[in-house]
Amino acid sequence: MLRDLVERYDVSVYRVSKDSGVPYTTLNELINGKKDPAECSVRTLARLAAYFELTLDQFYKQLQEKDTAGGRVIADTWNLARYKQYRFPVICETDGFDISRVHPLRQREAVSIFNALREDRRVASAILFGSAANIRCRRDSDIDLLVGLCGGTDLSAAKNDVSERIQTAVSWNADILWADKVQPGSRLYENIMRGVKLI
Repeated sequence: MLRDLVERYDVSVYRVSKDSGVPYTTLNELINGKKDPAECSVRTLARLAAYFELTLDQFYKQLQEKDTAGGRVIADTWNLARYKQYRFPVICETDGFDISRVHPLRQREAVSIFNALREDRRVASAILFGSAANIRCRRDSDIDLLVGLCGGTDLSAAKNDVSERIQTAVSWNADILWADKVQPGSRLYENIMRGVKLI
């Protein structure tokens, strides 16, 4: 799919990398099938989606489709694994959410996010998703989080403040999506909803 987009836009991989801010090596590996898009951060996918003038939902949907050679862009094994809800050993305790659904490498950070947000009345929901909630988690994985804010608040100011609280809690290692920017019913939304509800 990425190869098709690059060819359709008649641009070089170097130009896409330079203009989107996605490292050339990452982009080249994605195009040549050496890297699974599922291993990329939300930030990387969002940058590529913006470059090709697609919403994140549209871009994510296209990643699910077959490429020109007829192969799947995301491996079938990943498609099977991402729908599974895992249970992990618990290395730290909390009474606020089901921590056994969070990978042990990210449990302490999940608790930190929960503690930073649980008393904030502007926050309606916080859902941890992506590698932190499945077996793909690595030491260098970031935290993907969908945050919903209550209506009636100054969204811009609230987003800045809540974002800073989250980033401070996890040493600036979170990719935050805002619920008002993700279309309910989309495939991305459905995948996020399979994550771990912290708030």
